Amino acid sequence: MSTTSNAYAPAAATTAIVLANRANIYIVSTFSTSTSASSAVNGGWALRESLNGGAYTLIDDAQITRTVLDATSIGAATLVTMINRPAGTYNFQLAHKKVSTGTDILITSGATISAVALTSTAGDEF
Repeated sequence: MSTTSNAYAPAAATTAIVLANRANIYIVSTFSTSTSASSAVNGGWALRESLNGGAYTLIDDAQITRTVLDATSIGAATLVTMINRPAGTYNFQLAHKKVSTGTDILITSGATISAVALTSTAGDEF
């Protein structure tokens, strides 16, 4: 997945998690970063959520920025968070954007994202 935009765009997404009761949700995403540029490109990555099919919004304190030095510099990163949410249907995604100016391309590859509700349908917490 590549981007030249300074607005967040999806790089990976989960299927829906349906919460019958308020619960903690553990979210983890791993990904590789690269560029086709010959100079440094700054990028941003964030975990976002959508409730009941609504628009995606940033999850507090689940963003990072990184500098990809050049086309030979491949990096990797992991974002992890735990949130507490009321009953509802949730989708999650890893999104990326280019922070630096110019037309250089930021590449996010091998992205995975997992979200696990830490409660049972009866409300028992794990």
